[in-house]
Amino acid sequence: MRMKLTLCALSLAMTACMGDDGPPSTAPGTDETVVFEHGPHLAQCAPPALTRAQSAAKLTSAGIDVRRSSCGYIENVAYPAVCGAGTGEILLHDIPVSSLADAHAAGFASTDTLGKWRRDSCVHYLHAIEVAQGTTSCADQRNRVLVIRNQQNPDDRMTLLDQAGACADASYRQVLFGDEGDNELCSVMDSFAGQQKSCPDSARAAMFDTMLQNLDQQDLGLGAGYTVGQVYPIY
Repeated sequence: MRMKLTLCALSLAMTACMGDDGPPSTAPGTDETVVFEHGPHLAQCAPPALTRAQSAAKLTSAGIDVRRSSCGYIENVAYPAVCGAGTGEILLHDIPVSSLADAHAAGFASTDTLGKWRRDSCVHYLHAIEVAQGTTSCADQRNRVLVIRNQQNPDDRMTLLDQAGACADASYRQVLFGDEGDNELCSVMDSFAGQQKSCPDSARAAMFDTMLQNLDQQDLGLGAGYTVGQVYPIY
């Protein structure tokens, strides 16, 4: 129950923060159009139901060339900040105009059907989830994504990818991402040459070591100053 409440608080707070990193350009390329489906979050306080990669795969499996995938938001629609309510989040894909009918058949709609919408930055932990979902080996024992938020500084948010498996020379990998989602702060991994460890952000090195030593603890050893919640997988 405690983990579910933590996840709920994180979900509400992070949904409100979407767009902090600056959205990409709205306009599609020449001879392109934009289609969408709802996601990543279908409801507040719920884990992501769909990633960009999963959504794009529906189109590519139908033979449609996906030129760009991004997150977005339906504007001019009010969504109360309460668990279970909608989010207005959408996953956007730029595709050839000639493929629009095939996209409709695959369950996508054109953004022309929306009154107003915008591209937006994806919630920062989505990248780590996509990496976890894309891992096909050496993560059979543990493959999870944890969101870490500094209680004193809500803008200080991190994501930990924690993987472990039975491979002889790739038995673990942990990567700490920053608030931009794909910016790597620290990482460690097993390899045939031994442990490979790096901390491009040296200020996070001690904190990262604490996390590594306390992977079996709910708070990763960080104490009451941080909130830790698992966003993938959710059982």
